[in-house]
Amino acid sequence: MITRRGFLGLIGLVAATALGCSAPKSETISTPQTLPDVPWRYEKLDPDYVANLAYESYMHHHCMFGVVSSVVRALAERVGYPYDVFPTKIAVYGKGV
Repeated sequence: MITRRGFLGLIGLVAATALGCSAPKSETISTPQTLPDVPWRYEKLDPDYVANLAYESYMHHHCMFGVVSSVVRALAERVGYPYDVFPTKIAVYGKGV
C-alpha cells in the first residue's frame, strides 16, 4: 500500500523525468579547508547594494539563490575569508517549479 506522501513523491519524480529536469552539478572543492569557528565576522552591509546583487542573481538563477549569493558575495567583498569560499550554489535546491 502506498501512502499519500509516497504517491506525491512518485508523481514528482515522474514529472521531473518527463520534463527532462536534472539535479544541478555539485561544486567540487579541490582541498578541504578548515573554517573558523562561528560566529564569523559580522559587517554591516549596504542594503541597496545587496538588493541589486540579489536582483542580478535572481535574474540568472532564482529567488533563494539570489538572496543567499547576494549576502555572501557582499560579505566576501568586505570581509573575505571565509565568505569567499562559501558554497553558494547549495541554494540552487531552493528553486521552485
